[in-house]
Amino acid sequence: MVNNIFLDKYNPKRDVQYALTQSIKASLQHNPTYSKDIDMFLKTEFRDYWKMRLQQIGGCFLEVRDLNFYLDQVVVFSTEMNSKYFQILNPNKENYDNGFRIAHSQKSISVYLKHLWCMDVIPAPPCCPLDRIISERAGVLLPVSWTKMNRISDVEFALNLFQELAARQNKSLCQWELELF
Repeated sequence: MVNNIFLDKYNPKRDVQYALTQSIKASLQHNPTYSKDIDMFLKTEFRDYWKMRLQQIGGCFLEVRDLNFYLDQVVVFSTEMNSKYFQILNPNKENYDNGFRIAHSQKSISVYLKHLWCMDVIPAPPCCPLDRIISERAGVLLPVSWTKMNRISDVEFALNLFQELAARQNKSLCQWELELF
């Protein structure tokens, strides 16, 4: 039921392509990414590649995976995007690391997996999107804002903390986050 409420609001057509767009949009919102004066062709190429990689990563979750597998995917994806596109990922924003941060990787992967799970394409993922909304609703102040996360240990810390809160309610992490969201 809660899955349908989420989809009715964020993906009413239950469309995978729309889920990809929403996942990237969620990752970029409030999270500086691009260099100034980026060429639109490069920006389009970058986003198309991002969508393709999210689809590949989503395919890895057609079977049940654990948190360590998810964390590995986040690191590999961030590293790969930096290697391939670092020249356009330099926002020079104060207090942010340049590049495709762990923050971009975790948010886009997590949101995409959330959409796939709510559409019954994959089993429940071992993660949830980390962001200000969930932190505030959970009453948790994370040591590092989700937009500034660039160490996988920050993501792991937050997910473990949220997992403890979910377990207190006898819920999976993704179900807990979905209901809280």
